[in-house]
Order: sequence, then structure tokens, then C-alpha cells
Amino acid sequence: WSRDYLRPLGDLFATREDIARAVLREIGARPEEIASRGSAGSAGVNVAAWELYRRASRGEVLRSDVTAEEALDLMKRAIELDPTFAAAHAGLARLRLRIGTPDDPDARGDAWLRLARSHAVTAIELDRTLSDGHAALGLVEMWSYGFEPAEAHLLRAVELDPSDSRPREWLVQLYVWTGRVEEALEQAQRGIAIDPLSASARAELARALAVAGRCDAALAELAVLADLDPPLLRAGPIAAQCHAERGQWDEALAEIRRRLPATGLPGQAGLAHFLARAGRTDEARAILAQLLAAPEMEAFGIASVYVGLGELDPAFEWLGRSIEDQSFNFEIMEPRFAPLRGDPRFPALLARIGLPAR
Repeated sequence: WSRDYLRPLGDLFATREDIARAVLREIGARPEEIASRGSAGSAGVNVAAWELYRRASRGEVLRSDVTAEEALDLMKRAIELDPTFAAAHAGLARLRLRIGTPDDPDARGDAWLRLARSHAVTAIELDRTLSDGHAALGLVEMWSYGFEPAEAHLLRAVELDPSDSRPREWLVQLYVWTGRVEEALEQAQRGIAIDPLSASARAELARALAVAGRCDAALAELAVLADLDPPLLRAGPIAAQCHAERGQWDEALAEIRRRLPATGLPGQAGLAHFLARAGRTDEARAILAQLLAAPEMEAFGIASVYVGLGELDPAFEWLGRSIEDQSFNFEIMEPRFAPLRGDPRFPALLARIGLPAR
């Protein structure tokens, strides 16, 4: 099957949509699938804005704070060129969740989360059939502890674009949050089936396996990612937890240290946690002192260090603060926080964000 398309360059995206719909017709797609076909909200988009968006959307840009900051700037420039570019608004929402603090030095509290929500909502208003828009709003809802709307938007994103593994990766995190481990594993496995070469999809499968207590399988998945350059940031903490479960402290610390240049203060908190568990408490406390003196350090990271030290009273105090600064997240259900599970304060903590005791 082939066909010629002769149009001006400015009609590039419309031409691409025509081709996509023609291919769907040829392979026997349902009429509603053809009618709802979207192109990342790019129909009629300024070509220069599309180029900036494409550069900011590369998979490796989120592997370090520096490249993520660069991507944030590119995405903002794309929106300046074309304020109606729905996919760029969705991309900016995700980057706000990744970067956090807005550029405005006077912004305080959850301004980053409010900005992310604003752009995600704008993306959907501009294009209700855009999978990326629903996925971005699902992420915002998850970080806002709105678990039901988060699931609804992420499932809608999957429905709109079944070929994209990323909404399934975020469903893994949501189901880890809510204690639905089997469903997390199912979504992770589907993500890998969709995109076997996706580093992030494989890392989320490893996360689900680790939470399910299958650390051998998790480490086997992560071994495939060992040579990534730049390294995948989330892979380190997942692997470190699994090595810690085996008592392999040198390996656990090596996983964290390898990513320290790209992980900033959260990476330092992770290092202090595993140093403490390895019995190197003096080193852990030295890092903790530095973190406590850093005004930009999130409460959740501080709490994780106290968990590593086995000091649960300050750990719960800082976890309470982490709900207030919005840093409390799905990692609380991962193996490194297992010492908290039997404490009666743990279900009370989950109840504060609307999760049932477990």
C-alpha cells in the first residue's frame, strides 16, 4: 500500500494525520478508532514549536536534573511559540512534577504542583482525545493524593493510545501506592510487551517485582539497564533495596553512588539511608546534618534517613511533614520502608491521604 501526498510544509502535521488514518483504514481499524486518531495534539502546530517539543521529549532527558531543566526550558519555549500546542502543555506538566520548584523565587509551597495541574488541564481543554494530557493529569492527581481520579485519567490515556507504555508505567506506581501489587505487575508486564526496549518500562517492572518480594527477578530486569549512559535514575534505588534485602551492602551502596552526580539531595538521602543500614551510622549522620541544613530538602528524604537509622519517632515526624510539602509518595510502600509497617502510626499516616489501613 502506498500513496503520494503533496502539500506545503506548513501542512506537515495534517498530512501526517491523513497518512495515519489511511493506514488505520487499510489494517481494518474500527471507525471510532480512525475518527479519534490524534497526533500528540500537533495538528496545525508551529513547526519550530514541534521541534522544541520533540527535543524536550527524548527519553533520556529525565535521567539527570541538568537535562531535565534544559527540557523544561525547551517545553516552555514551545508553548511561547504556540500556546495552543496541547502536547507541549502536557509535557510541561510532567516536567513540573519532575523538576518541582518553579522558576519564580517568590513561589512557595505546592506552587509546582499547581502549575503542573494548570498545564495538564489546559492540554485536555485543547484536545480531549490527547492521551498525554490525560496521563499528565493522572500524574498530578496521584501526587495530590487523588487516587480515584488519577486512575481514571491514566486508564483513559491507555484507552486513547494503547501503543504508549508510559501511562502503564504510572499505573504501576499508582497500584504500588494503593497496595494493588498484582495489578501493578500486570500493568508493568503489559508495558514491556508494548515497548520491550523502554528502559523506564523495565524499571517499573523491577519496581513491581521488588514490592511483590521477588527481588531476584527484579535484579535480573535491572541488569539489562546496567550500561545505560546516562544511567536511569530510578533503577538505582530499586536495585539498592533488593541488594539490601540480601545483605549485599557494598552492592547497594554502589548502585546509589553511581547515580549521585545526577540525583542531587534525594540521592544523598538515599545514600545516607543505606549507609545507616550497613552499620556506617557516622557517615549517615554526617550526610543527615547537611540535609537538615538545606532549606530545599524535601521532608520525605529526611524521613528515609531516619528509617535507615532505625529511629522511627523522627521518621514518622518527618513523614507527617512530607504530606504537607507534597513529597510523600508511592515509595513508602517499597521494601526499604518495611520497618514502619508494624507501627500503629503507619495506617494513621496512610489515612491522612485517604488510603485504607493494610
